[in-house]
Amino acid sequence: VLFPMKNILFAFSILVILCGASGLKAQTEFADTLSSAQLYELAEEAMENKGWERAREALKRWMKTEDPTLESWLNLGTAHLFLKDEKDAEKAFKEALDKDKSNMVALEGLCEVYLIRDKEKDMLKTLERIEKLTPESRKLTYYKALAADRFKLKQYAENYFWDTLEEMVRSDSQDT
Repeated sequence: VLFPMKNILFAFSILVILCGASGLKAQTEFADTLSSAQLYELAEEAMENKGWERAREALKRWMKTEDPTLESWLNLGTAHLFLKDEKDAEKAFKEALDKDKSNMVALEGLCEVYLIRDKEKDMLKTLERIEKLTPESRKLTYYKALAADRFKLKQYAENYFWDTLEEMVRSDSQDT
């Protein structure tokens, strides 16, 4: 019996979809068979490849059996942020700061969270912390400009955001 080509393609498409769906489920159910070292390596690889959900799940499982490191908290916060889970990202970045109070990656991660979650007071406190650590930082200038625009801060001129970005671009051609 010969099947028309259209039916074969349809059946193949359904097979690919079904296999793909079960493959996606398997991607986050990998931890039971991996050692702690393999699990962390998998999380790092997922981070490099922007596989945020896979990285998050691998890190969470790794943290259940290992003492979380500064790097693991930063990676977890980043994964949460990219997955639009700002509440858990905030928790992870704060845990990272418990390990290293002057960690710029964690402070910058919190700036991103506070901008998204509309937390003006927390943003301003974080900017103060960054300013104490690196008063001449380009990132500080950038986040101040974002905060001025986002929260309509009265101490900054209305065009502060655009003027600051233009100045940053002119002063370093690598930003373009």
